[in-house]
Amino acid sequence: MGYVSNDANIPKAVKMQQPFVITFEGSEASIDISLIAEALIDIKTNKHDKGYGIRLFVNKLKWFFS
Repeated sequence: MGYVSNDANIPKAVKMQQPFVITFEGSEASIDISLIAEALIDIKTNKHDKGYGIRLFVNKLKWFFS
């Protein structure tokens, strides 16, 4: 399925009490988490077609429940 890279941004996000996938969206670990999530729900993220952030989340929910 995948792995999550060792990323120095994870402890930084923990100290900030923020999710690292949001705070450091482009970090290696965030990308790894996204790839694992995509594999789990079998959706490819395409920011140009589906938007990003909350719009992407809502679109994925719509797909999941349709």
